[in-house]
Amino acid sequence: MGATHSPRRAIGLLAAAATLLAVGAWQLGRTTETPDPSPSVASAPLADTGSRLVIDTVDLDVPLSVLVVENRVVDPPDTEAAYLLANHGYPPSRSSEGTVFIALHAMSDGVSAPGNLLANTDTRQPRLTVGDIVTADGVAYIVTEAYTARKNVTRYDEALWNPDTPNRLVILTCLPNTSGRGHATHNVVIIAQHART
Repeated sequence: MGATHSPRRAIGLLAAAATLLAVGAWQLGRTTETPDPSPSVASAPLADTGSRLVIDTVDLDVPLSVLVVENRVVDPPDTEAAYLLANHGYPPSRSSEGTVFIALHAMSDGVSAPGNLLANTDTRQPRLTVGDIVTADGVAYIVTEAYTARKNVTRYDEALWNPDTPNRLVILTCLPNTSGRGHATHNVVIIAQHART
C-alpha cells in the first residue's frame, strides 16, 4: 500500500466529535490544505490482503483496513476492524517516513468493538502499558505512552497529530460511556515506537 500525498499536506488536528454509534466520528480541522484521497489506497483495502492489528496483551486481533478521510471526518465504517487513516500519515511499511495513525470504534451498552479492549471502563484507564507490543500489518511497535484525555484536549494536540514524526504509531478510540447518559467525552490514546530488530 502506498500513500500518494506529501507529508507537508497534512489534514490537521482533531476537532469536535460528531458522535455515531455511541462512540464517535471525529472531525479533523484547522487545516490549510486538504489532500485528495488516494485512489490507489481506497481501492485496495488492507483487509483484502489479510493485514491485521494485533495486540496480544489485550487479546486484540482484528482486520486492519484503510479509511480514506473525506471532508476531514474520521469515521470508521464499522465496529469489526481497525482503520489506517490513509490520507493522514503513512502505512506501516513506510513508518520511517512519518507517523502511522489508526482509528477504531469502542461501544457502550455492553456491545463489543475492537476499541473496547483498549480500556478498562471501570477504572477508565488504558489496559495497555509501556513496553507492550502492537503489531500493525506485520510491523512491530513498542508502546511508549497510553493515556486517556478529554476529546477537547486530544483534538488540539498538535504534537499528537503531526504526521511527520517518524517511526511512530498512534491508535485512537473513544473511552465508552457506560453510564447510559450522553456520548463519550474522552479518548484512549496509545502511542508506540517502531521496534527495531
